[in-house]
Amino acid sequence: DKKNQLLLSIDTDNYFQYTLKQQTDLIKFSLNMPVSVPILTIIYEFGDKEHTINVFPTVQFLYSHHVHPSYVSQDVQSIVKKFTEPSKFYKQFNTVTENAGSGNFVDRQSKGVAQGRQIRFKVKMNKVRQSPQYTIAALRPGVFLIGMKDQFNIHDLQNHPMRKDIQYVMDDIGFVLYDTTASRSVDSFGPYFIEQYILMEVLSKHEVAQNVLDYYRGKKEALQFGVENYKELQGKGFICWRFLMNESATVEKDSKNETEMDMIDDGNPTKRSKSITLAL
Repeated sequence: DKKNQLLLSIDTDNYFQYTLKQQTDLIKFSLNMPVSVPILTIIYEFGDKEHTINVFPTVQFLYSHHVHPSYVSQDVQSIVKKFTEPSKFYKQFNTVTENAGSGNFVDRQSKGVAQGRQIRFKVKMNKVRQSPQYTIAALRPGVFLIGMKDQFNIHDLQNHPMRKDIQYVMDDIGFVLYDTTASRSVDSFGPYFIEQYILMEVLSKHEVAQNVLDYYRGKKEALQFGVENYKELQGKGFICWRFLMNESATVEKDSKNETEMDMIDDGNPTKRSKSITLAL
């Protein structure tokens, strides 16, 4: 439908010379720009707390077959046509997303009693087709950018206009491509944050996301224990689920064996001494 088509153009006398420098090529530059209209909005709650996840597409993502044509409305087209004024473009995006985040999810009241409590989420709006190929760039809790499969690679990030705002990048499979957070918590912003796996469940129905959500609902302490004890030798994120959980089980087993060795015949715990006394 022509009313949902997005046309970008610029006049130049010498296109070859114009494209030699990425900094001055506004067409290429515009493809990385975020559109300040959410393409996906998810509401999720855990206990008595409700949070919102908003995903904003890059201009390049709009040219893929992963987007429902209805997303490219007149409002979206009018925003994108401002690509010749990058400063205004980003100012509008920052204004829109300033209060769009969810905030770090820390359910302090449920600490120690979270087992069995349900995390519930619903898709408020989704204009992304099922099972797209994408990368997600996380800006802060509740605010994410979605781009093409290789759009946020480590090399392009160096020249990306939002490189200082992007905290981590993951692809549709769950591989962590970039991370500055150093977070090792399912409740704090980073590659193990539960929001990332809610997104994966909605966008891709990925098995890893389903495993994480199942554990978060019923075995949250075990999930967090696994994250804290995983050495990340095989990589970051729950894509390394088998290694992460196996390593966690090994640590837990060693800890249990050590506790059993600390028990004496009457069942009371005692401290082991590292010194050895020889009886002559």
